[in-house]
Amino acid sequence: MRREAKQCSLEDSRRGSACLKRLNFIFSTYEVVCGIGAYIPHRYHFVNENKTWHEAQTYCRKNYTDLATINNMGEMEKLNHTVMKENAKKVWIGLQREGPGKWQWSLADQTFYRDGDKYTNWASGEPSNYEGKEYCVEFYKDSNSWNDNKCDTLNPFVCYEERNTNTNKYVLINETKSWYDAQIYCREKHTDLVSVRNQSENEEIWRVITSSIPTDSHVWIGLFNDSWKWSDQSNSSFRYWSSDKHSGGLNCTAVSEPEHRYWSDENCTEKLPFICHENKLILIKETQTWKEALRFCRNHHHDLVSVRTEEMQLWVKEVAQNASTEHVWLGLRHTCTLGFWYWVNGEMICYQDWAPGNGTGFEDCSHEERAGAVQSGGEQKWLSLPQSEKLNFICSTYEDMGHKWGFVILFFSVVCDIMAYIPHRYHFVNENKTWSESQTYCRVKYTDLATINNMGEMEKLNHTLMKENAKKAWIGLQREGPWKWQWSLADQTFYRDGDNYTNWASGEPNNYDGKEYCVEFYKNSKSWNDNKCETLNPFVCYEERNTNTNKYVLINEGKIWYDAQIYCREKHTDLVSVRNQTENEEIWRVITSSIPTYSRVWIGLFNDSWKWSDQSNSSFRYWSSDKPSGGLNCTAVSESEQRYWSDVNCTEKLPFICHEKFLILIKENLTWWEALTYCRNHYHDLVSVRTEEMQLWVKEVAQNASTENVWLGLRHDCVQRVWFWVFGSMICYDDWAPGNGTWNKDCSHEKRSGAVQSGGEKKWIELHESHKLNFICSTYDDKLILINETLTWKEALRYCRNHHHDLVSVCTVELQLWVKEVARNASTEHMWLGLHHTCALGFWYWVNGEMICYQDWAPGSHVQQVCPPQ
Repeated sequence: MRREAKQCSLEDSRRGSACLKRLNFIFSTYEVVCGIGAYIPHRYHFVNENKTWHEAQTYCRKNYTDLATINNMGEMEKLNHTVMKENAKKVWIGLQREGPGKWQWSLADQTFYRDGDKYTNWASGEPSNYEGKEYCVEFYKDSNSWNDNKCDTLNPFVCYEERNTNTNKYVLINETKSWYDAQIYCREKHTDLVSVRNQSENEEIWRVITSSIPTDSHVWIGLFNDSWKWSDQSNSSFRYWSSDKHSGGLNCTAVSEPEHRYWSDENCTEKLPFICHENKLILIKETQTWKEALRFCRNHHHDLVSVRTEEMQLWVKEVAQNASTEHVWLGLRHTCTLGFWYWVNGEMICYQDWAPGNGTGFEDCSHEERAGAVQSGGEQKWLSLPQSEKLNFICSTYEDMGHKWGFVILFFSVVCDIMAYIPHRYHFVNENKTWSESQTYCRVKYTDLATINNMGEMEKLNHTLMKENAKKAWIGLQREGPWKWQWSLADQTFYRDGDNYTNWASGEPNNYDGKEYCVEFYKNSKSWNDNKCETLNPFVCYEERNTNTNKYVLINEGKIWYDAQIYCREKHTDLVSVRNQTENEEIWRVITSSIPTYSRVWIGLFNDSWKWSDQSNSSFRYWSSDKPSGGLNCTAVSESEQRYWSDVNCTEKLPFICHEKFLILIKENLTWWEALTYCRNHYHDLVSVRTEEMQLWVKEVAQNASTENVWLGLRHDCVQRVWFWVFGSMICYDDWAPGNGTWNKDCSHEKRSGAVQSGGEKKWIELHESHKLNFICSTYDDKLILINETLTWKEALRYCRNHHHDLVSVCTVELQLWVKEVARNASTEHMWLGLHHTCALGFWYWVNGEMICYQDWAPGSHVQQVCPPQ
């Protein structure tokens, strides 16, 4: 029975029970509000001028912030990316040898240590720095204690693996290496050399090594001593020396040319290019109201700072302590209309660090609206203050990822989707039927026999099949109808207006002998010819990760067309597509000096008469190299490792794969709110359009509407002055019609929502929410994974946010049905959800920031919770 969603009230949310057990838990992998990436606080700038280290330091301090500081492997990779485009053999960074030595951990992650970075467990009389050469620390197996030793001593070692949450996070490598080589190994294979934060961890590490090495052995841990300091006086302990560095009397640091760009110590008077960094945060010591501070930051820098992670909060604290006012404005804002806090960069609040009694969401708005500030002293927590107070403030100076649209989005990695949209959910049916019987079954139970649009969907279908034992399974491709020329790369967003370009040689295509279905490129004339697909030719692959001429890769090895396609998909992206004359010329230049004058090369154009059961236009094919063979007219996925396709007699009885479409057009005329309620009650949600490929699917659906425009899950908020998706994300991709989608809407009469045109260019337009239109619902949301590890609720929350997105929030009956489906495979009686009770405010809430509207409590579990005294 369908449970109707109920209107949410505060009283509806004051229910439930709280307990702390060790349980399995479920998390969502595909949300977009809270980022999961580590905060990277620097932007790097390569300066191609040869200067001494001190000259480079002066230049960086004048033009940027300082010579480059590197805090972790993420920043090292970012710096490498900056340097990769240059031709320098060595470049200065901001590390210099000076002052007394200091004990530090190899894993330079401030959020990892908290209060445990002071723990030590030295053996009696240690550290002794015998002969003045003992800078690295080993763990004595026989006494559980530590000793300093020479770093070039060969010892086994223990790595830390952050992706594991139990004892397996400590990995003993029973192979002897110097400390620096051990560090390199752990960073390449795991996370880093192990850190020891407390006695409990010391015991755990001892248990890991105790049965694997001799009694009197020693193993390296991640503690080391050095006297190197960063130019900007930061405390980062991150080092990335090659194994034979630092050698001795050389006091300045450069990044060297090899593949991994390890560091080397150099003479400070040597003249080299260098890397500067620009700090992300800047303290403005002017006293302004919150709105004045916001305007200042946006006019002079980037924005008022949004604090998305604990690591970002640590940086904010470091900056704020130099303020001249007791509190410092952040980009934190409260909306009285909606009753919640949000960041001005468009994000909801995931990480938070409120002082007690602040940030409740139930603010007194009777006099003026409120904004958020951080204390400049004491515990440096966040406070709710009237927006008219005049304070110092912190600006962010640049954006890492995102783009501007009316306002700026600063999301790190998960707000804007970077992968292609996958519009189907696949269902394996383990009943043997003919192809036509399978088609009928799928159309009754789901949408149709499976369509596959690209390699992403092929991998998704393979994942569905991996759990089954079928040797072959039907999909929805059948030989019928007229032949059609198509490109191997089946990506609608790739072609735009260029998919109709051809450059046939005179008299081509001629389909000589009725067997020429694949296309080759004539080097001598730059034109195309159709030929038999089993001809052996060199070929050109397309590499989407490259943006210049290197995106075209000539493979000077003769293969049939299907084998060339397989090679390109495995090693690159696909066989090359040619969208216009410019690309035709570029491809010709790539091949012109590498093969004989009269040679030909395969490109990705082919001709076939295969059609998908759901009548979609996907040109994606995944035949094995000897298929399709001839008179067999239906398609099955075969059992091989790659699960290539084969043509099969349509009367053969096989299991099959159905698909369920992601989007459905509802041809009822409803207001925006009525449409939203309808979709959430009967499907999943009003559709959110997060990528260009998703927009193409929306256009395809919308063209069948009976109204001129079709509602989307797109909403304008007058208080925040932003457009957002009801799915929970801000707008990254957009496709507004001219004059629509601006943030300064007239809200005096009625709020506005977004729709897509059903004809013409099918752009987005803004309309009053009372208009009655057709609308598009999304039918499901793939985002649940069960983790069969037993953790406390807080451990589960931390795991999900570190490795994926968040503990799952169950906001609809449909999502609860999915949770039930996933949960039945758990190894514990109960599973954690992202559902939490606040004793201070006396209600339950979801960790994604939503109140509880839909609920499904067991009897007796929804009573008011009795909280222990604080």
